[in-house]
Amino acid sequence: MSLRRKLFYLFTLTVVAVLLCLPATGWLARLQLLPLTLPGSIRFFYAGGHFTDTDLESRSDKTVAENPNHFTLRYAHALSSGYGADDTDVSLQRLDELNRRFPQDSVIIAAMLKTMTYKAVALQRDEETFLSTTAEHRVGSYHQFQQQNPELVLKSVALAEVGERLEPRNAYFTVMLAWGYFAARRDADAVAAWVRAGEKTEWEDHTSEEIAANRELLRAENGGNETGAIVRMAFMNGWSFPEPTGMCSTARMAAVMALRAELRGEKEKGFVIRRAIRRVGTNLQNNGKTHDANAVGREMIRIATSRACVAVYMHHPYTGQEEQEQWNKREQSRYGAYLRSIGHPEEAVAYEKTVADGNAARVLINRAQGETYAGWGGKTYRLFGAWCVNSLLLAGVLFSLALAGIFNLVYRFSPRLQKNEPLQSSAKWGVATGIGIVAIAHITSLSVDGWNVRSEHALWGTLIAGAILLTVPPFLLRLSGREVRHGFLVLIATWGALVVLHAAGIVCLLLPSVVATALGLFQSLAAPNPGLDFIHAVAPVVFSATMLSIPLGLLLLVGIFSRMLRVPFAAGVTRGMRAMAIPLACVLTLAWCGTLLHTLHHENAAIAEGETVARIGQIQYLKRMEAGQLER
Repeated sequence: MSLRRKLFYLFTLTVVAVLLCLPATGWLARLQLLPLTLPGSIRFFYAGGHFTDTDLESRSDKTVAENPNHFTLRYAHALSSGYGADDTDVSLQRLDELNRRFPQDSVIIAAMLKTMTYKAVALQRDEETFLSTTAEHRVGSYHQFQQQNPELVLKSVALAEVGERLEPRNAYFTVMLAWGYFAARRDADAVAAWVRAGEKTEWEDHTSEEIAANRELLRAENGGNETGAIVRMAFMNGWSFPEPTGMCSTARMAAVMALRAELRGEKEKGFVIRRAIRRVGTNLQNNGKTHDANAVGREMIRIATSRACVAVYMHHPYTGQEEQEQWNKREQSRYGAYLRSIGHPEEAVAYEKTVADGNAARVLINRAQGETYAGWGGKTYRLFGAWCVNSLLLAGVLFSLALAGIFNLVYRFSPRLQKNEPLQSSAKWGVATGIGIVAIAHITSLSVDGWNVRSEHALWGTLIAGAILLTVPPFLLRLSGREVRHGFLVLIATWGALVVLHAAGIVCLLLPSVVATALGLFQSLAAPNPGLDFIHAVAPVVFSATMLSIPLGLLLLVGIFSRMLRVPFAAGVTRGMRAMAIPLACVLTLAWCGTLLHTLHHENAAIAEGETVARIGQIQYLKRMEAGQLER
């Protein structure tokens, strides 16, 4: 080996070592280069690890047990207990324990109230249907759903009262108090709570604290190491918000109370309730931190107008988006005229401004969300594309090294190749038979799985084809017994080489798992996605084929040059791959080092974006980005 080649190899190893050791790059280099050495929960994302819910839960339990007095970790542990069927019960139990240890903490109370809304204190009142039918009740319309827990309803009321006292300017706790009152059928108290909530201009459901706590727990579970932007974005998609249907239900119940008052002739009382609903919706629309909050706020504003002093419900069976938009505009005009007719033009102006702001926010979300890393726009694809390029290069390195080892062994044990002589007929038969039997086995497997061929028929077909390959060619080639034995040794060596390449392929299948996992996390957060199985099935195959094409392309190129130079194909390929496979691996490694820095740029930008979004909220982030206060 020449000195220049040794220096080149040493330089490559030095660059990789520097990237692994530097704090700024080491965490990302380890995520890509050493995924199997990562702790369990991160290995699940970056190396296709398979863990049960119990494994993930026990890891969180262990982390919290090692830090029993760490409030943030215990808080995140309580919130992240969604690994089983009884996740809300477990979360409530843990949050209750935390609340007893840290009483009068509005962050814990907010989380407990949100958790209760998804199961124990679901708001299901028949009176809600009064807004969508002329009849006062539609008896039994909600009876098929689960029943409320009376004890937890009372507990939610008590918690909301404490939260309202701790944060008197925060409308969140007051709305949650109204929710509990309606669930307890204390309608007068619920209406009073809604009116109070309408007087408040702040909305803080303490979602940011939940996101920060979940990230800290994840990092603690993984030895304090950075987890990367893709995992962070997955947890960002787990924004917690009170059950949206229930939030709209409590607004509908308040609107029912307003309609009843109006039909009794108490228009001013109805107006006060509707104004409170509109103000809370505006508060959510402007100050909520999540897309759910913005959507629920817009829906509350619409609910505030429902059947305003209209005795007979007017049904509009719209059939498309355009008809719905026209209906909404007519209803908005009707409600504005109603407000002016009862002597409240100022509320009509405020309502019209709120509707305009909501429409602008919806347009902003649709337009600007795609310009963020979590928005499935250009930035998202650039981040995933950078990861894909890194994976391809690393796979090319792995296959190049595997082929280098294979051809070095072939060269060492083949005197004819060392002399640039063609392979013997027995060796050619051994190589062809080894590859042919493996190909037949794969085709048989595919026929059983995809073509509905009976397994016993496929087995007999494989045995017959294998027997033909093992017996007929030696007879036709007139191989002697010694040559047949040599051919069998070559056949076994061919199988060994294929096993090595197959093992390299299995390792390479782990490399695109982060991309496939990310696609699954983004596409199937709330419900199973039919396309997800397709992604997991096709993506690794496409990746592995592309990865293997790099060294195989070199092999084909060497073979072509061998024929051009009138060197036997096998000898030329063997000598060429011996000479070029390891340098190719070094070139691909250096290319990976360069592209890693590009990936790091996107990772750091996505992490910074996620931290800002968690702090100020999704809507405020988009507004600031649109105003030019943040870098696009």
